[in-house]
Amino acid sequence: MKILPIHRNFIIINQVIIATVFNFLINSGIAWVLYRHVDQIPLWGLKGIAMDTITTAFILTLLSYYYIALSVWFTMKIKWLPVIENYPTVGIVSKFIRLPIFVQGIIFGILATLLISLPVILFLFLTRTQSMPYESFFWYKAIFGAALSLIVSPPIGLLSILDFSRRRKLIQ
Repeated sequence: MKILPIHRNFIIINQVIIATVFNFLINSGIAWVLYRHVDQIPLWGLKGIAMDTITTAFILTLLSYYYIALSVWFTMKIKWLPVIENYPTVGIVSKFIRLPIFVQGIIFGILATLLISLPVILFLFLTRTQSMPYESFFWYKAIFGAALSLIVSPPIGLLSILDFSRRRKLIQ
C-alpha cells in the first residue's frame, strides 16, 4: 500500500485542520444552545457532563464517519484524489473496509465512546469534579469536540480512502 503525498495532504487539510475547527465551532454552538441558561452543569444525570461526553463521542464520530466517507467518495469520483493501489486485502483493515459504511460508523462511534469518552469521565470523577459552571463547560465541550475530531477524523479519512479505492477497483 502506497499513500501518496496527495492523500496525506487531503487527510491533513480535511480531516485534521477543517474537521477540528468545524467540530470546535459545532460543539461550542451546541453548548450555547443547550446549556446557556444553566448556571452549573452536574457531572451525572441526563443533562450532565458525563452523558453529554458519551453522546458527543458517539454522535460526533458517527456523523463524522458519514460526512468524511461522502467527502472522500465525491473527491475520488471527480478524480481529485487517486485510488490507492495495493490496498490491504487481508487482516482486520481489509475486513473492516468490506463492511457497509453505516456499520463502520457505528463501530467507530462505539470505539470512540469506550476508548475516549469513558476515560475522560473517569478522570473527571477521580478529580472529584461534581459540576462545572456554564463558562467552563462551554469550553470543555468545545475543546472535547475538537480533540475528539483530531483523534478520530484522520483514521476515518484513511479508512474511507482505502474503502473507496477498493470499491473503485471492483467497479473497473
